[in-house]
Amino acid sequence: MDALKARQTALYAAWGQTEVSARNTALKDAWKAWTTARKSAGKTLKTERDSAWKTFKTTVKDTCKVSVPTEDASAGSDSAGQTAI
Repeated sequence: MDALKARQTALYAAWGQTEVSARNTALKDAWKAWTTARKSAGKTLKTERDSAWKTFKTTVKDTCKVSVPTEDASAGSDSAGQTAI
């Protein structure tokens, strides 16, 4: 949001200039600053998202393990090893 506000302010100031070359330079600088800020925000988003997924996957591996208790094979099984329901 800060980058958008800065872009708005810079473009407003650029269009307020009367000299064409100065206006064009100011417009170019405003858009260049916006592009740089947008790319930086995108990189930050990607880094934070990757970090969050890495933390999530680590947590799932460590804390969400399900251990199913094994039942006694002789209780409820027939001679073929099938469990009766």
